[in-house]
Amino acid sequence: SILADQSDYSRFKLLADNAAGGSMAFYNEAISTFRNGDYGSSVANCRKFFEAIIIGITKDSNLARAIFSLMNEGFYDGTH
Repeated sequence: SILADQSDYSRFKLLADNAAGGSMAFYNEAISTFRNGDYGSSVANCRKFFEAIIIGITKDSNLARAIFSLMNEGFYDGTH
């Protein structure tokens, strides 16, 4: 139903905002650029959205470390 869809979107928006405030701007831009046929920009905005969420959840600004942290995996970059 439409009501369920709106409730699901509201929950999605709430979770995204809680994980990384402002991340929904990337999501909304991805939807907009997709609808306009600018698929490259849409993919780039999806990437930015997911990166913001991952960094927001882990609180690590190094994306590679953040991804490994989120997966509970170790990360060694050769600098330590």
